Amino acid sequence: MNYSEITPYIKELAALSDTSNHIVPDMYAQHDVKRGLRDINGNGVVADKKDPAAEAAANAAMAGGMGGGMY
Repeated sequence: MNYSEITPYIKELAALSDTSNHIVPDMYAQHDVKRGLRDINGNGVVADKKDPAAEAAANAAMAGGMGGGMY
């Protein structure tokens, strides 16, 4: 059996997914949802470095992760 074969049933499911899982573009602005790391104008989103917990986690990640040490 070829599990990577694109069958008519797979095509039917793909079409159903396309019609059932559409996000209305206006809802991004309505709910202030960012698309990736860009705002509505295409500018990069800046992370808030004033959060001590986020800054500590970032520093730990830069230092080799939470577990520390080498693998």
